[in-house]
Amino acid sequence: MESEVADKYQITADTFSRLAERYQERFLEWPPYAQSYEWLLAEMAATDVRLLDVACGPGSLGLYLKRRRPELQITGTDLAPGMLALARGNIPDGEFLLLDSRDIGTLEGQFDLCCCGFGLPYLDGTDLERFIAGAHDKLRPGGLLYLSTMEGEPERSGWQTSSSGDRVFIHYHRGAELQALLEQQGFIVFKQFRQASTNGDTDLFIYARHNG
Repeated sequence: MESEVADKYQITADTFSRLAERYQERFLEWPPYAQSYEWLLAEMAATDVRLLDVACGPGSLGLYLKRRRPELQITGTDLAPGMLALARGNIPDGEFLLLDSRDIGTLEGQFDLCCCGFGLPYLDGTDLERFIAGAHDKLRPGGLLYLSTMEGEPERSGWQTSSSGDRVFIHYHRGAELQALLEQQGFIVFKQFRQASTNGDTDLFIYARHNG
């Protein structure tokens, strides 16, 4: 079972790495997510400068925030080397690391802000819990957590294959269960909103704070 999970994650990461340029062309500046970033900026204190961007892709979220907050010190992680190469080009003064989102607890230091923009659909329930525990460990007391994901019934989870044969494994999560998990791990959820995605899914955005 463990090898099956590893294969599922690696196949998905390989697909994203191979299609990184195409992904960037579409999503680097994607207007439907702008409002969620604006609400995030509104919650950030002037002293919030250390950002951990998990499953950062080409750096879309970090780039948006840094244009408004140039002083941000961004550490990004991703499992797709192709995505990291693009992120380094888009945010030259950032630090971008090849790291599984389940392993962010191994990073040194703490952060003021942790973001994971649409990384949760690539984690199953057990690994999602591990990621959230790692985020809690890496955030300073009172630090801010931003998450976005596709909301849906877990039974919908499975492989999605493009016409070219590229595959990714998508996990759907229920919003109520995500909130309960965050609260169990020591977060206070203070804002959620949903919007329709262009592909018919429901996108869920969650804002929480470390309760320390």
